[in-house]
Amino acid sequence: MTKSKERSREDRKIADLAREYLELGYEVYAQAHGFERPSPVAGTTPDLVVKKGSQTVIIEVESKGTAVARSDAIAELSQYAKTTPNVRFDLVMTNPRPSTTPSLKPGVSSRHIEQAVTRALFEEINIALREERADLATLLEATALRALLLRAGATRELRLDSRSDLRALADALMKRKVISKPVSELAASLQSYRNALAHNRPPPSLEEVKGILRKLESLNTVWR
Repeated sequence: MTKSKERSREDRKIADLAREYLELGYEVYAQAHGFERPSPVAGTTPDLVVKKGSQTVIIEVESKGTAVARSDAIAELSQYAKTTPNVRFDLVMTNPRPSTTPSLKPGVSSRHIEQAVTRALFEEINIALREERADLATLLEATALRALLLRAGATRELRLDSRSDLRALADALMKRKVISKPVSELAASLQSYRNALAHNRPPPSLEEVKGILRKLESLNTVWR
């Protein structure tokens, strides 16, 4: 599916959800025609924010492809909901493949959301490796590790600055004894590789990138 078709499907879903919540008596803010746009939350503007009484629900509508591209924003919104009273975060997938990404319904736990996004990232990393795109795989691995570090912090109910780079996030978690030195070193390595790629320097070897993926998969299992 092309990006324009994915976006069109997402826009229709946003509008449908906005109308449904409005009919249920919610105050609705949505990125859809006829609705007031939501205010930014945790540095990003959600697709929908609905309110009823003291309860607030933040909703992101994504396809498999856009969920990978927006994994940082999804992680930030999820962490915000976890650490803010009376706030829930829902991720709604418009076109998940049954064999890969599970369908996520409103009300699903933030942990399931994060795991689904991480699995999607791992799939994209494997695709990049099959295409021998060590550069793309490395950038995706950096994004995956960021999501994992934020998850590790959230399990301890820590408020982390999700705008920090990988090394800073790892340092903050190391100080609180949430992660080990090898994980901190992995974060430092991926941050260095990412910076190098930004300056058009060669990526690490495919074998090294594969080794990093194995470490990330292990962390994903341990931090579930």
